[in-house]
Amino acid sequence: MRLQMTIGMSAAAILALAPAPALAHDFFLLPASFNAGAEVRVQATVGASFPAAEIVVTEDRVAEAAASEGASLRVAGAGPSALDLIFASAAPGAHVASLRLAPRDVEYAEDRIPLIMEEYEVDEAARAAVAALPAPRVLRASSQRFAKSIVCFQSCADWTRAARPAGHPLEFVADPAEPGRFVLLFQGEPLANYPIALARASERAHLVTDDAGAVRVGGGTAGAFMLFAAHMSAPASPGERFQMLLSSLTAQLSEPPR
Repeated sequence: MRLQMTIGMSAAAILALAPAPALAHDFFLLPASFNAGAEVRVQATVGASFPAAEIVVTEDRVAEAAASEGASLRVAGAGPSALDLIFASAAPGAHVASLRLAPRDVEYAEDRIPLIMEEYEVDEAARAAVAALPAPRVLRASSQRFAKSIVCFQSCADWTRAARPAGHPLEFVADPAEPGRFVLLFQGEPLANYPIALARASERAHLVTDDAGAVRVGGGTAGAFMLFAAHMSAPASPGERFQMLLSSLTAQLSEPPR
């Protein structure tokens, strides 16, 4: 059952109302620490219970690894449950690591479709298009996955880099003027009144962006959290695939910006 909450509520209050375990297998980046000196190890993983790293993202699936200006991101090799990356910067402030995976064609038969549509946050137009598929339904999609993470190097005083888009077709960016406020962008424009998920310590809540495409993660949210969104576009013509974009952002607000 989906819960729609007012964005003005704190994340802690929302999570208290929705303590159910996460079902979705999300692709996300998990730094060893969100406050670093010169460099930090970051895990690229797929997991059903954030922040647990479960499934290795293989290096051959990485289409792009990038970092904000003044930082670098490189692949260090596969670990037991994640692909290890090294994120480094000598420039103080909040920096962004981002990963883009190569697109994959996927197909889901009728028995899998309800689970897929329950796992991912997509709008009613996409749901209607899937429901309208001829029986027996087969959901054919081209899936693209993106992940970003914000890490403070030496200081959290400057969040301007975290507000700059990485160029993903679906992504979250920070508001440097308001810690805890994040905007969901689709093709570079805010995506208003759109369903997203907020995950923290095996808890998951369903939210909706406001008229400006933003959500606020309350200051009472301790520890790491993940914002997740999915966007599905119906085929432009018969025989083509649905286009599914899956995007996550991990960050931490347990310490106020310095």
